[in-house]
Amino acid sequence: MTNVPVVSFEPVKYAACALPTSHPDYADFVIRVIFRPWHGQWEVFHAGPRGGHGGQYLSADGTWSREGHHFDLDTARGLAVDAALTVAVHGRTVADVIAADKQAVVR
Repeated sequence: MTNVPVVSFEPVKYAACALPTSHPDYADFVIRVIFRPWHGQWEVFHAGPRGGHGGQYLSADGTWSREGHHFDLDTARGLAVDAALTVAVHGRTVADVIAADKQAVVR
């Protein structure tokens, strides 16, 4: 009889965004919380606008850099939620995008 390896299936990435997934700008504003198994911890990552170059990681003090910072899951999720409300893409925040959408509906 052959030994069959046990296959694990685990969540290793979460997404936080203040826009609905159906919004055309969702991909630009989504913040990812990604598990890094070699550290056993999580990173908070923003890829930036589609077609952009690279992305940035969030540090505990709320600054973005190219260097990853590691957190436990609860901390990373909290940072991602806060960042999802404040991240800017091409100088626009989610609040700006939502306001522009509402203005378009009013016209």
